[in-house]
Amino acid sequence: MACTLTHAEQMTRLVSWAGTGIQNDRNWHAAYEAGKDTEPRFEVDWNSAIHRALLGDWQRFIKTPDLLAGGAGDVPAYGADIRPGWPAAQLAALLPRGEWRMLLGAPHNAWLTHGPELGEALQAALRG
Repeated sequence: MACTLTHAEQMTRLVSWAGTGIQNDRNWHAAYEAGKDTEPRFEVDWNSAIHRALLGDWQRFIKTPDLLAGGAGDVPAYGADIRPGWPAAQLAALLPRGEWRMLLGAPHNAWLTHGPELGEALQAALRG
């Protein structure tokens, strides 16, 4: 999303999967925590220093006063996740060709459980 907002002239599509949107609001975290035990487990190598650096950069970026002023121009946007989708849905509503789609019943790690449905949704979004 950050790249689309800052380099819209170089973008043709934005597909957001498992993203949080452009807010610094953790209200969605409670919904995610409530549902995460129903999700398939998989291990990810975790580097706390890298995570802290990325999070700090993101928190600085989303506080840019004119972040949404130019918007992403005419870039269509799509997205979905287990977490509440209101932040990404709001962003899609700001874009002239933005569209919010939800893959119903899919978990945060949908590629593990809903591979065919996710593949179809991504192909449809990218065909545009």
